[in-house]
Amino acid sequence: MTLIDLASDPSAVVRKAVASRTDAPAQALRPLARDHDRHVREAVARNPSTSIGNLLLLVKDADRWVRWAVAGNPDVDGPTGTFQDEAGDLPW
Repeated sequence: MTLIDLASDPSAVVRKAVASRTDAPAQALRPLARDHDRHVREAVARNPSTSIGNLLLLVKDADRWVRWAVAGNPDVDGPTGTFQDEAGDLPW
């Protein structure tokens, strides 16, 4: 099975593991950014391989822990960065 196949596994534990892998292709991370499980979305938000498009989606997530995970992503700048206006509760 490939990471793309595993991204649709019924187990949230497996999907989170895929979302955490820095070698996960965009094709696997894209659906995981919309996963119903918060922990999976958090893993995508922290992944340095996550596209800016997915980060822009996740910074607007209803769950504050997912938004905080976006703040921890190495591609996200601090208070003058891309996401400042998107989520007022990030720790900047």
